[in-house]
Amino acid sequence: MKLSLTPLLILLFIAIKSLAQETKEVNDESGDRYYGIVNLKYDALIDNPTIKHGPYKYYFNYNLATSGFYKLGKKDSVWQRFSTKGLVLSSKMYAENKKTGAWIFYKNDGTPDWQYDFNTDSFVNKPQNAFDYSYQSSNGEWQIGKADRDPVWLRSTYEWQSFLNRTLRYPQKAIDKNKMGKVFVEVTVDENGDAIDYTIPESIFPALDEEALRVVKLFQPEFLPAEKDGKKVKSKVQVVIQFRLERG
Repeated sequence: MKLSLTPLLILLFIAIKSLAQETKEVNDESGDRYYGIVNLKYDALIDNPTIKHGPYKYYFNYNLATSGFYKLGKKDSVWQRFSTKGLVLSSKMYAENKKTGAWIFYKNDGTPDWQYDFNTDSFVNKPQNAFDYSYQSSNGEWQIGKADRDPVWLRSTYEWQSFLNRTLRYPQKAIDKNKMGKVFVEVTVDENGDAIDYTIPESIFPALDEEALRVVKLFQPEFLPAEKDGKKVKSKVQVVIQFRLERG
């Protein structure tokens, strides 16, 4: 008896088509231009435009700042940040929002500075922490001091400084009042190394506080979580933003 392949091919085509996601390209130029000209280009599901699915690019003042890929609303594949000169600042790997593979961070000349491999839990040129932190003990209390492993901010010094130079704005209200100083932004980091809360423990001036919070949140900091007694624990990391007016 001779089998007909036509029905099988039709079923296979239907199955493949059902797995495919129809998308449309979105070009988003919304946002407050006081902070710079922002242009987002990405693919989103036609049936649900709030879900990104496909290539993603973030332009700031017409320069490519970030490129990546979304899979049904989750970060996937390679994500990179760029300097205004087009140099790669960092290269990160995700698998449906999960950090994976080698994350590489670069110097201002484009050469690698340090890296961490999530698959092998190993560093190349491990960076030194330049921030204070506390961690949550097993009884739920916050302890100031050293955990068995410090939280590690996954970025290079040049990447962070380049981002500040590009995005930080001195609020006019603070200029008018001649307000300066350091704003300490406290970032709560969960057991997965994700930033889950941002606060200002002590205000120096409302407009400066707001700008510091805006910039740190916009950077979307990611960490290796602190560890205590063989377990990953929450931590609170201090990120410092310096505001200084030049004297004429």
